[in-house]
Amino acid sequence: MRGKVLITGGTGYVGGWVLESLLNAGYEVTNLGWKAHSNPNVESLIASITDQEAIHQALSNRYFDTVLHLAAANQLADEETIELVNVKGTQNLIVALQRARPQQFIYLSTIKVYGPVNGHITELSVPNLIGSSAYGRSKLAAEKLLLGLPVEWDNTRKVVLRLSNAYGTPKNMDVDTWHLLLNDLCSSAYQKGEIVLKSAPNSQLDMIWLGSVGQVIVETIANPTIDGVYNLGSGKSITLAGVAEAVATAYQEYFGMPAKLQMPDAKGDLVNLEFDCQKLKAHVPFDASNHLMDEAKKLFTLLAS
Repeated sequence: MRGKVLITGGTGYVGGWVLESLLNAGYEVTNLGWKAHSNPNVESLIASITDQEAIHQALSNRYFDTVLHLAAANQLADEETIELVNVKGTQNLIVALQRARPQQFIYLSTIKVYGPVNGHITELSVPNLIGSSAYGRSKLAAEKLLLGLPVEWDNTRKVVLRLSNAYGTPKNMDVDTWHLLLNDLCSSAYQKGEIVLKSAPNSQLDMIWLGSVGQVIVETIANPTIDGVYNLGSGKSITLAGVAEAVATAYQEYFGMPAKLQMPDAKGDLVNLEFDCQKLKAHVPFDASNHLMDEAKKLFTLLAS
């Protein structure tokens, strides 16, 4: 075994992929969450991070080399829940680890901390809290909790990874991911034979395959030179139209017939995004290639099952 890793959110959308990558890399993995993990090779500690007493009991007299904090309320949750899970939950986890501080604490944050993104975004870009979402603000607050820890934590390496738009077929079918862009477009194509964009097709976003996210996190654990805040994305902008066209091509190849592609006129404010990930890539060369068509076909298989 390469070391003991405690992961929160290992049964979630991103966590499912990351946990699989950790196991494949030979780590001894323990998942902390409100339900047990289905993989028999994963130890499960049952406790919600929102319950300070429960999480303290679960982690009492336990030590982990690495803590990987992924558990979060997503953007669809109400503001109170987002604050409770993402901020208070992070604080509870830090307090519970106080007596057995890990060698490294890796926190999965989000591109949303920058607020409404446009233009060239680096780790030095100042977050724009005007118009930002409750989700983005909560993740930024959680970052500050980790990075502002007192001197007792100086021997713990603290890493924040600001994730862009991750995509991939869910590992856990209990997780509702059909609101996500690729999944939503595939669902619409499968159910209606239509791919409908609701935003300006020329707007850009950064998308990264979840297999690459897992690869980066495994490499981050093993690389002691990685410390501080890093953008985690492909670093390659793609338009909404490009995503829709990838789904349309995958649909054609999978079903042998075309799907109707509907795009609105290119009106309104366009997002011209350059999500700069060179700081991370200097430490961790990773697969930033486009897997949209492959994952779209896997989603069609999932929808048909």
